[in-house]
Amino acid sequence: MRRKRQSDTPEESAIRKKKDRESRRLRRADSTEKEKMMERISNSQSKLETRLPEMQERAEERRASLRSNAKAKRASETKEQRTERFTYHSTRYRNKKDEKNATAAKNTF
Repeated sequence: MRRKRQSDTPEESAIRKKKDRESRRLRRADSTEKEKMMERISNSQSKLETRLPEMQERAEERRASLRSNAKAKRASETKEQRTERFTYHSTRYRNKKDEKNATAAKNTF
């Protein structure tokens, strides 16, 4: 407890008490808010820790299945088919690039 000052008037004393009460209330509210925030952070962190291995496992399974599908498709592919596939994609890419350059040139003039 605080000792009463001799020079304090009753009004000053009442104002100081009110300020003290308010500051204590704010400190309590601030600490509970911090606790809630820390709890939320720890909850979300634990969720992420449990989800991460699951997601990595699923991603690895997907990669493996895609690899096996690609190998299965290409195993039956003849040399001519492979060449044709590469030619098709490279020509398609080149055509798109040429078209993009032509559009850009047309827009500049």
